[in-house]
Amino acid sequence: KTYDGMIGRFVDQMLDELRAAGGGDLSKLTMKLAVLVAAEVVGLTNSHIDGLSRRLGAFFEVEPPSPSATKFDIVRMMRDLRGQSFMFRFYFFDVLPAIRSRRTEPKDDLISYLLSQGYTSMQIFTECLLFGAAGMATTREFISAAALHFLRHDQMRADYLAADVEQRHAMLQEIL
Repeated sequence: KTYDGMIGRFVDQMLDELRAAGGGDLSKLTMKLAVLVAAEVVGLTNSHIDGLSRRLGAFFEVEPPSPSATKFDIVRMMRDLRGQSFMFRFYFFDVLPAIRSRRTEPKDDLISYLLSQGYTSMQIFTECLLFGAAGMATTREFISAAALHFLRHDQMRADYLAADVEQRHAMLQEIL
C-alpha cells in the first residue's frame, strides 16, 4: 500500500501552517508529521495528536536501563518507574481507545489487521509501541536529513524543485 496521498495532505496542511506563521521549528514540524503518519498507518487515530506526540516523544527521553553498582539504586528505580508510566499512558490513552474502536469498526491499519489475526490487547500494544516509536524516529530523522541536504546545497534544492515526482523520489532515495 502506498501512503503518498495521505502524507501529501499532511505536508500540505503543515506547509500552510508554516507559511501562515512565517517560519517554524524543524524539530517540531518533523515530530508532528512523523506522529501523524505513524498514527494513521498503525491506527492510533482515536487520540488527540498533541497528546499522542508527547507520549511517543517521551520514549526517546527515557534513559535506557544501565547496570548499577549497587542492588538498591533509587535514581535507577525512579527512572525505570518514569519509563513505565510513559508506557502505561500510551497504552491507556492511545492503544486501548484504538483497539475498542477497531473492534466495532475495522479500518485499513495495523491495529485492525492484528485484531483480525486474533492478537491480544497486550500483543497489539507491543506492536504499536514498536511501529509507532520506530516509525516516528526514522521518519523524523529522514525528513531532517533531507532538509539539511537541501538547505546546505542550493543546486540540489533547485534540482529537486524542478524535478518531476519520479526524479524527486530518486533524489530522496539517494539521501536515504
